[in-house]
Amino acid sequence: MKVILRPFIIDSDAGAIMKSWPSGAYFSSVVPIKENKKKWHKNYYDYVLKHLNLGNITIACLQEDTNTIVGYCVMYLNQLEWISVKKEYRNNGIARMLLNNKNIQTINTTNLTKIGAAILKNHPEFLNKEKQDGQTKERRTNNE
Repeated sequence: MKVILRPFIIDSDAGAIMKSWPSGAYFSSVVPIKENKKKWHKNYYDYVLKHLNLGNITIACLQEDTNTIVGYCVMYLNQLEWISVKKEYRNNGIARMLLNNKNIQTINTTNLTKIGAAILKNHPEFLNKEKQDGQTKERRTNNE
C-alpha cells in the first residue's frame, strides 16, 4: 500500500478534516480544555473552517484510492496549524512526508497535542516567540 501526497480538494476532503481536526484538538490536548465542550467545539469549528478556506492543506492518501485520506497537514503562511495521520498509518514516515519541503517557521500551540509537543521538543526553533505567554511556556515545560 503506497501513500502519496495530493492537493486539498474542498468538496471531497473538507468533511474528513472538519470531523477529525476539532476532535483531535479537544481530546489530545496536552493541557486539558476546561471550557464547555459544546461551546469549545462551536468556536473551534469556526477556526477550522477559516483554515479550510485560507490555509495551505496537503493530503496524504492511498495511491490506489486517492479518496482514502490517511493524513493531512494544514499550514497558514509559515505556521503549522495542524497535522494528523490516522493511527493505523502512523510510524511509516507519513507525517515527515507531509512536512517535507514546508517552510515552517512556527507551530500553533493553542491546542498543543502530544505529537505537536514532540515536534517542538525536537525543533524548538518552531516555537512562535510572540506566543510565549505563560500558558505556552507551561505546555512546553510539561512535555520536556
